[in-house]
Amino acid sequence: IVVRQEAMSIVAHNDGIHEVCLGFLITFINTLYKYNTSIQKHLLD
Repeated sequence: IVVRQEAMSIVAHNDGIHEVCLGFLITFINTLYKYNTSIQKHLLD
């Protein structure tokens, strides 16, 4: 039972890390997307 609880806490910890990484990734992609669209607008103008 103790081993299982530790495994569960490790999984929960990993989920938290994944969520943080996903958040950074999404923010990064959004920033790149805005940057690209602004460059495209500049080129079109």
